[in-house]
Amino acid sequence: MPRKSLLITLFYANLVLLIGFCVVFAMPFLANKVATEIVEMAGCSQATFDMPPKCPEGSVAERFAPLAGWPAVFLAPLFFVALFWDVVAFWILITAILGFFAFRDGQSLQSGRAPTTAEDMK
Repeated sequence: MPRKSLLITLFYANLVLLIGFCVVFAMPFLANKVATEIVEMAGCSQATFDMPPKCPEGSVAERFAPLAGWPAVFLAPLFFVALFWDVVAFWILITAILGFFAFRDGQSLQSGRAPTTAEDMK
């Protein structure tokens, strides 16, 4: 597979996964359900009415714990921004870089210069 088509495939895959991640963890009822499943699979304590689940120190599920509590049923978009802004910002940066390299016109990805002859454009 040529490098350009690989970059285009990576760009679209990254974009679809980013949109899916944002939809799943920013939709109120869906975010609560998925986060509860993640927290339970990680072995954290159950959420109660007045306390979010407790996870072991350093657990990856620690970030999902606030989404598993009852306030997240209604405030999931706010919790999503507060908990995952750094992940989403980095993901957007990676997607933008992939998009830049995949869709820049008039340049060869291997040589780093603009093609000047018909031979270079092949």
